[in-house]
Parts: sequence; structure tokens; C-alpha cells
Amino acid sequence: MSWFNDAVDDFHVNLNLNTELEIACDNEAIFHYFEMFGRAYPEMKKFEAQDGADWIRVFEEDREKPDFRWLTVEKQRISSGYTNPPKLESAYELHRKVLEVAPTALSVSPLNVKALDLMFGFDMTYEGNHDEIVARALAPPCFDRFVDDSGTRIINFEPNITFAVDEACNIQCRLAIETRTSVPQVVSGRFEDNQFSVFFTVRQYWSPQNRDFRSAFERLAEIGEKFVDRNVIPQVIKPLAEVIASL
Repeated sequence: MSWFNDAVDDFHVNLNLNTELEIACDNEAIFHYFEMFGRAYPEMKKFEAQDGADWIRVFEEDREKPDFRWLTVEKQRISSGYTNPPKLESAYELHRKVLEVAPTALSVSPLNVKALDLMFGFDMTYEGNHDEIVARALAPPCFDRFVDDSGTRIINFEPNITFAVDEACNIQCRLAIETRTSVPQVVSGRFEDNQFSVFFTVRQYWSPQNRDFRSAFERLAEIGEKFVDRNVIPQVIKPLAEVIASL
């Protein structure tokens, strides 16, 4: 899967392990958890702590690099990510290690798991009205008169869809687009050279029958790759890239 190198500026593969209750671990446990990854990935050196109501602990590689890994521990979430991995398997390797190490190192029981997310993110750069670009590329025909009317300016168009892929609706997929153009920019005509994002997330809601993090992850990866290859790239990413290239 090398498609993202041609059409987007940045590509992300992120994992979230979401819990029902707060993660009951102290700083010593968190440092030990991060140190295990530091030994596996020597370029992962930077630690940051943010306290307050939404405390977070961050351990990451240099974000100035073209590609980098990161880890976070929050009150009710353990996350990992790889930006611009050379191949999908490189990101999957990191996420599998998190699912192998975190339950023991951070005392996360399967009983305390709410959901497991695997997210594929695509960033595209455009110096102009992001919402207009998205509307021109993806709006259905019934919206054509709004998009093409010379007297209108699109100020918000962020389509999203959520669908289930199993009968119990425990495995859900969500496609969402996040634009970053403000109304003052549209009014003034002064836009920043900024990125907008396309996110495709596969979520497994946990149940008493779910005990194996590894098999759940492999299932999410299989589903995510299928929909990204079959739908997200040809029907979302490529039309967006074509509209940007035409302007």
C-alpha cells in the first residue's frame, strides 16, 4: 500500500485503547512503560507531561523528522501513532507492541476496556478555502447549484459517515473530513498554506466475548485496509487531489 505517497502530504496510522475507568498507574509505571519502547526504538527520546484536568504523558521521536513515532498515556486512553511510516507493517509493529505491553505495564484489564480504535489519517495541503475544495470534490449532485452559484461562498462542508460491519454493530467505521478554514479567512480572502485531513477510523466496541487484543487489532487492520483501498483512496482522496491540482 504505497498509494498515500502520491496523493497526500502526510499519512498517519494511530491506535487508541479506550478505557471505562481511569487508568490506575503511577509515574513510575508510566516511565517504565516508555523506557521499554525507548529500548526498542532508540530515536524515541522526548518526554512531555501536561497536568491538570486532562493530564497526558507523551513520549515521542523528533516531530521535525519526515516520519516519527509517538506514544501517549491519558486518564482513560492509551495511544500510539506513526506518521509517514515507510510501510504499514512498520506502524502495525508499534501498535502490536503497545497492545502486548500496556495491559501489564499499565494495569489495564480487558474488563476496563471500552473500545479499540485504528485510525488511518491523510493530510492534504491547500492554500485556499478547504471547505470549497471538499464540496467541489465530494458534494452530491443535489448540492451542485449551491457549490457552483457565483453568489455563494462555502464556509463549512465536512462530510462524515459512520457504518457498522457486523450484525451486532460492535465494529463500526467512520469516515470524517476536518477542514481548517475560518470564516474571517473567507471574508478577507487571505488564506494560510494549511492542511485539511481525511480520517478513516475502525472501532471495536469491547464486550465480555472480547479477550484478545491482538486478534481484535488484526481484524481492525484487515477491515481498515479493505475500505481504504476500495473506497477512501479512489472515492475521496483522489477526487480531492484532482480538484486541488486543477486550481
